[in-house]
Amino acid sequence: MVRWRSTWKTIAAACQNLKAPACCLHELGARSYAASAAAAAAAAAAAVHHHPHHYPPRRAMLYVPGTAERKLRKAATEISVDSIVMDCEDGVALNMKDVARATIALMLDDLDFCPSSEAAVRINPVSSGMAGDDLAAVLSAKRLPNALVVPKVEGPDEVHWLVDRVQQLLAKQRQRQQLGQGGSNCEGSSSRQGRQQPLALVTMCESAMALLDLRHTFEAALSYGAPGPLQLQACILGGDDMAASLGATRSADNGELAYARGQFLVTCRAMQVQAIDIVKIDLSEAGMRGLAAEARQAALAGWSGKQVIHPKQVPVVQVAFSPSAADVQAAMRLLTAYSEHQRQGQGAFIFEGKMIDAPTVLQARNVPALADRFEPSGADML
Repeated sequence: MVRWRSTWKTIAAACQNLKAPACCLHELGARSYAASAAAAAAAAAAAVHHHPHHYPPRRAMLYVPGTAERKLRKAATEISVDSIVMDCEDGVALNMKDVARATIALMLDDLDFCPSSEAAVRINPVSSGMAGDDLAAVLSAKRLPNALVVPKVEGPDEVHWLVDRVQQLLAKQRQRQQLGQGGSNCEGSSSRQGRQQPLALVTMCESAMALLDLRHTFEAALSYGAPGPLQLQACILGGDDMAASLGATRSADNGELAYARGQFLVTCRAMQVQAIDIVKIDLSEAGMRGLAAEARQAALAGWSGKQVIHPKQVPVVQVAFSPSAADVQAAMRLLTAYSEHQRQGQGAFIFEGKMIDAPTVLQARNVPALADRFEPSGADML
């Protein structure tokens, strides 16, 4: 509302100075609204071409400190997790940032990650002044990560800085590769080497202001389109930082974040961006039971995945975000019944004691679509 109020005041002042008729105010206002709406529609249209189901699954995103080489090697080769996030930010002390950068670059070049795992790197916030050094180290590796995770993104300006910086560094990386190959444009054997496709971008929303500006942040990232160096695919809600920004105290049921989680999820889904839920730090037996319930509820609500901080959380979360065989069978029975009733000219109908109509069918179609993307769920993920 503030932006539109400012816009209307500017238009009114212009009309008064020009002594234009009152109708001019409405005409100019309509044009201003149409221009802004067109820009938003273009960004939304770009998002529609990339539905969250088309992106790599991120049921569990496992953070591993960038300084912990042993843990990084284990995560890359022994743990079946959708996304391994090698961390330069919160998991690394200030005096160890250089060590983390060097270690992560080495791991990218040295390790063969599990085929089902995404190799992601979380850099420091753009506002910290350390993001440039993080990007320079990570994007100088011979094999690039699959995704960049950028924390505490506060608005479009940070997105523009990020894209410009990544564009410059990727151009230098391509030049180095071409010189090393004697000018050849041939790609290496790794799917992460000599890539032509953009890096996946995963932003993080961690403050009240970032949440208010989230749609504009997404529009800024989506405005670069397919040729850009980064493709916005997901956004993570930072629960602890968000609670601090709100002046809230964390609780076991996350009630203090109910509004923030709801608004965040709706914005992500509206802009076709994967929504990644908050982390749970309780690793006790009771905490693991709570994690299972929390992850299942998030999956039912429409979240795409959840952050995890320990390997034992991975199977719990990934099972929760994976449709079970029973879920798939029930959805297929419903879809079969729906097709039969459509042939009979019936819209709503009763199926297994429940009234079924078009919205219910849409929900059922999501189940086999999700199941097709995941390996069979179970406890053998570690």
